[in-house]
Amino acid sequence: MLYFNVVLEVNALSLVAPLSNFRSTRQASCLGEATARTAVVKVARLSRRAGVIRISGLVYHETRAVLRVFMANPIRDAVTYTEHAHRKTVTGVDVLFAFKPQGRILYGFEL
Repeated sequence: MLYFNVVLEVNALSLVAPLSNFRSTRQASCLGEATARTAVVKVARLSRRAGVIRISGLVYHETRAVLRVFMANPIRDAVTYTEHAHRKTVTGVDVLFAFKPQGRILYGFEL
């Protein structure tokens, strides 16, 4: 659960902007829009790698929701392995061990 707490703290800190600087205020207000744009680009890149040529605009929101559900358990397991080892950094081995119980073995990484 350490991962989710850190993300929430970072997001809360990035939304705070000084009132005297217009650029900082503008950047803080566009934070959600920028995140949505980058998510669209990342989903399109993943789709292109899978062989998809054209993507409907309605697919992006659904894809983000499916990826969030799919990655929730491995992320939680990887963070659990990290906390059990008394570390603050999630390693590749933690991720490999997190995917193994789900039957999704990742090849190309050394243990």
